[in-house]
Amino acid sequence: GWDGDRLTTVQTDTTRIQTVYQPGSFTPLIRVETENGEREKAQRRSLAEKLQQEGSEDGHGVVFPAELVRLLDRLEEEIRADRVSDESRAWLAQCGLTVERLAAQIEPVYLPERK
Repeated sequence: GWDGDRLTTVQTDTTRIQTVYQPGSFTPLIRVETENGEREKAQRRSLAEKLQQEGSEDGHGVVFPAELVRLLDRLEEEIRADRVSDESRAWLAQCGLTVERLAAQIEPVYLPERK
């Protein structure tokens, strides 16, 4: 895309090149080249998104109330940080779930290899 007179993103069939310029100038500060396949690998669903998409037996997605999505987002952060609160553990127990069972549903964060 363009930023004034500067082209900041160039997309081809195989790569995307992003250039960050020094403010107010045409001097490039950094250029990031990403293969399109790498971008696709980096996309992941949150725990709430995954459970909503896979949550029904008929194969159709379900919609969670906003409060449940917020709770699942917080729980995912706690699980990723390996610091699940007593409050979250109690809620999971009420649902008949364990931290380990829910942790197995979380999609891993993909970190691309730096060249």
